[in-house]
Amino acid sequence: MPCRHRFIPLVRDATAWTAIYNEPENTLPSGTLQVYCKRGWCRLEVLAALTPKKFWRGDWRPGPRNVRFRYHHDPQEPGAGPLVKTEEIGSPMTGDFTVADDVAMIAPIIVSIANRFAECGNP
Repeated sequence: MPCRHRFIPLVRDATAWTAIYNEPENTLPSGTLQVYCKRGWCRLEVLAALTPKKFWRGDWRPGPRNVRFRYHHDPQEPGAGPLVKTEEIGSPMTGDFTVADDVAMIAPIIVSIANRFAECGNP
């Protein structure tokens, strides 16, 4: 059975990337912590991961606790990054999207997530 209660957001540290690959930061591929926290789909990913889950028997389990970003810029030494904090991520609706119409696509998902929090009593 797959493990459905784990969330591991992978990001890069810009300073470490520059030191390891000897490239200027402006050539850094997207995926830094700062970029991740601004992107609308990434914000939705965090919100969905932290949403309480309902067991088949009807009781509730909170979303994962103590979730950390994981750095993957150095495959030989992956490291734990800072804790994921919803207040640092922000609303998915105000995040950056490559396709502007995606904001309308995520609106019903956010409503569903809000309903889930309301249903469980916001543990």
